[in-house]
Amino acid sequence: MHVRKLIDQQHVEAVRILSEVVTELKRKDEEHKSLFRGKSTAAAFHLATYAIEKISEDLQAEADCRHGWMGCRSLENCAGWF
Repeated sequence: MHVRKLIDQQHVEAVRILSEVVTELKRKDEEHKSLFRGKSTAAAFHLATYAIEKISEDLQAEADCRHGWMGCRSLENCAGWF
């Protein structure tokens, strides 16, 4: 078999495989997006800035970190929304 013909066949096969991969990734991306369509991400993170502020305050004060811990739990809940 000539090398050029082999390279052409491999190119055709690589394009076919990569096209299938792209199609599947697009399908999965659309499926993922559809889970969140109509949901506001702002609603999920409405308390996130407050939680980060409390974590920061406790870290700077080197206090008992109760508010910071609650902030961590709040951020965990925000992340769990996804």
